[in-house]
Amino acid sequence: MSLARRITHFHAFFLPNRGCLCFFVQINDRFPKLRRIAQSHLTPPSTCVDMMPRHGGIQPQPNPAPYTIQTSSTTLQPGKPITVVIKGPDYSGVLLEARSGSDTKALGTWQTPPSNTKFLECSGNQQGAITHANTNIKNSSTVYTWTPPATAKSIFFMATVAQQRAVFWVNVKSPTLTQSGGTSLDVNNSAERSGTPVLILLVVLMANVQCLVA
Repeated sequence: MSLARRITHFHAFFLPNRGCLCFFVQINDRFPKLRRIAQSHLTPPSTCVDMMPRHGGIQPQPNPAPYTIQTSSTTLQPGKPITVVIKGPDYSGVLLEARSGSDTKALGTWQTPPSNTKFLECSGNQQGAITHANTNIKNSSTVYTWTPPATAKSIFFMATVAQQRAVFWVNVKSPTLTQSGGTSLDVNNSAERSGTPVLILLVVLMANVQCLVA
């Protein structure tokens, strides 16, 4: 392409103090295709809430998705890491968060991202989400590690998974994980349960004593 055809804006202005006429020329991108490829590898922070890729109006594939999210545990304990795997066909793009209920806030902290992925800052948390760093293949052997916060009572993992730029699924969810070891002891109920067999035993002993005396 000639230089003249690549010029997109032309401005001229006069600097009286300098006594000269200056020109400003804006030339369009020499490598537009390369720029589009680079942009397609990036996940805008605005996708943290709706987890919808900004792929020029391309809509997600209908559910059910060919992917499931499997975790190393069905319960969670504050500070105890949980590993997460996306099962299904090979994929190139991903956005993975932990959430609770209907809240769109990304919870917890992701640990060192596996190869070809990186952190994405969500909800003010620099390690609040994991996304792809490039379009290299990820698969069922790609393992993500997440640590729950102290306040988490129940969470689920949500993902957007892309096989390619125009083929992706949103709202891929894991089963809900609930906090373990957090149930409180009901003293009153425990006393009632423990008192019942003692009372029965006492009645039996009294009946035996009466039989012996008779």
